[in-house]
Amino acid sequence: MINSIVIVLSDRASKGIREDKSGEILVKILKDNGFNVKEKVVIPDEKSALENLLEKHINKTDLIITSGGTGITDRDITPDVTEKFIKKRVQGFEYAMVCNGLKYTPMAAISRALAGMNGSTFIINLPGNPRAIEQNFLPLIPAIKHLFQKLKNQEEDCGEQIKRL
Repeated sequence: MINSIVIVLSDRASKGIREDKSGEILVKILKDNGFNVKEKVVIPDEKSALENLLEKHINKTDLIITSGGTGITDRDITPDVTEKFIKKRVQGFEYAMVCNGLKYTPMAAISRALAGMNGSTFIINLPGNPRAIEQNFLPLIPAIKHLFQKLKNQEEDCGEQIKRL
């Protein structure tokens, strides 16, 4: 089972001004697809808050998913912070998210979301919009599962692993 943490970055949701719909959707998608969700946290768009959570969970959980803060405003700090923790970029996920998003809106081109590895932990940034999460994340689930198959059994043939997805 793939253990995961969901981190939602939203000033308004962290203050209770707005309901956290994106985190709830992520938790549901993960659970429906066989992932173990260890924790869901809602934090403000603050560099230190995200840094502390990433430091706490790197190499202690398999998958860290962030939602929100991937745009271009001054408060959008998620990729900037995440980049410091990623040791090996997995840019195919980044490209796939933009391509999936562009099917629905040209604004997907503005995303700065990152994806990559730090030791045994895969980190992926998702947008904060609940609809965009479904459009971007759902198509990636088979690739995420295969990524962990590869990490856990690096010598096994990819074709054999993919048959078991």
